[in-house]
Amino acid sequence: PLQAAAEEFAFRGLIGQMFGGWLRPAPLVIVLSAIPFAAAHTQYLSDTRSLTWATADVALFALVAGFVTWRTGGIESSIALHAVNNTVAFLALASSLGGTTSTSTNAGNDPYPLLLSFLVSVVTMVPYAIWIDRAARRRGIQNRLVPVVPNGAGIADTSSG
Repeated sequence: PLQAAAEEFAFRGLIGQMFGGWLRPAPLVIVLSAIPFAAAHTQYLSDTRSLTWATADVALFALVAGFVTWRTGGIESSIALHAVNNTVAFLALASSLGGTTSTSTNAGNDPYPLLLSFLVSVVTMVPYAIWIDRAARRRGIQNRLVPVVPNGAGIADTSSG
C-alpha cells in the first residue's frame, strides 16, 4: 500500500497537477500522465522491446486511476485501486494462480496469459471507475474548482466606481 500511494502521489498527484496546470482538457491530462506511468513499468516490455498486453494493462490502469482522481478531486480512490490491484497481483503470483513472474514479461511468447490479465483488468477496473463516478455524483462531488460563496456574501460591488 505504501508503494502504491507513492506512485499515485508521483504520477496522479505531481505529474497530473503539472500537466493540469498547463492544459485544460481533463482527458488530455489523464492520457499525458498515463504515458510516464506506463513507461516507468518497463518490466512489461517483451524481449523485442515491443508493447505487450501487460503494457496495455498498465496503461489501462493509469487511465482509470487518472479518471477517478479527476472525478473525485483527490488521489484517495486511485490509491485504493492501486493498493488492491498490487495486493491481488502479489497474492495471485505467490499462490501460483497467476502463473509466475515470467508471465508478467512475455510468458514464453504465449500472449494468452497477458491477454487474460488485460481482460480481467477491463472487467474489474472499468466498473470501479463507473462505481466511483456514480458515488461522486450521488454525493455531489464536483470535479472542477468552483468558488462557493454563500448568498453572495463577501462579493464587493465595484460597478459604481
